[in-house]
Amino acid sequence: MSEFRPSLMHFFNSFKESLFLGNPRWTPAEIPCLKDKVIIVTGGNSGIGYDTVKALLEHEATVYIVSRNESKALPVIDELEKETGKRALYIQAELSDLSSVKRAAEQFLRGIVYPFATTPEGNDLIFETNVTGHFYFTTLLLPLLLSTAKTAAPGTVRIINVSSSAHRLVPATNPLKLDAIQEGPLRDQVLRMYGYGFSKFCSNLYTNELARRYKDTNIVVMSVHPGCFHTSMTDHMPQTLANRMINKIIFIYSPDYKAYTQLWAGTAPEAGKLHGKYITPWNSVGNPRAETQDEGLMTELWTYLEGRVKAHELKQVEGA
Repeated sequence: MSEFRPSLMHFFNSFKESLFLGNPRWTPAEIPCLKDKVIIVTGGNSGIGYDTVKALLEHEATVYIVSRNESKALPVIDELEKETGKRALYIQAELSDLSSVKRAAEQFLRGIVYPFATTPEGNDLIFETNVTGHFYFTTLLLPLLLSTAKTAAPGTVRIINVSSSAHRLVPATNPLKLDAIQEGPLRDQVLRMYGYGFSKFCSNLYTNELARRYKDTNIVVMSVHPGCFHTSMTDHMPQTLANRMINKIIFIYSPDYKAYTQLWAGTAPEAGKLHGKYITPWNSVGNPRAETQDEGLMTELWTYLEGRVKAHELKQVEGA
């Protein structure tokens, strides 16, 4: 069983990256005017996503909220409009469902151009949402991003993927267990304990490979660890004694700060020079687990995700 546990060093570094940081030196008040900028925020209904959308609207960006539940999203958009005087746009998407992801990307492109569970296919829900769905969504939007980047000012076209210090908590050996994504005993053994951290480990791998492949295109790609805050997601953590103790210890920063790091990464002029970096609170370049920069693992995951997308698209064609 030791193979499936993070090392003490990785466990310690996960906490070190999120604690005892002092107050942030940068605030969203420093965001420049974002008029004529179009920004997509996945999961903007609550928590970090809500604060991110609010700050972007306050600085005149055109913001699309992508989330699964329209009945929850629309009241949030109304509330944001009351607070900011600006209205976000909504795109429905279930990021764990690739058909839904494709419909969402197509809807966006038309507009621009003028808990421990599995998906119905039997894949891990958290992985599909945090990795496969975002990979496919980005892939579908890349032609537009590449076209925009040809004429945009340097460093202004950005892809910001939200990571977490939890990426450090995957097994110390053989961390990329892609066969654990499918429903079965291995998934129960590995992902029941480390599923969220595994998804963020893979998100870092994918983001680093994306950065490597598009380094000469004027698209800036970054991973961001926003810090540790109590959000609606933490309400769904198993209420074990250990988790209750961890909640008391690590959620120590003001919730006002929860969107600061990704807002800085997405808007600050100086962040436009940080292609391929892993950003941590507060607006620092961090050092993710070394394995997330392993080109062999990066390529392995990318190939797997490409295969998943191709299989999905072939299935859609055959079913048409």
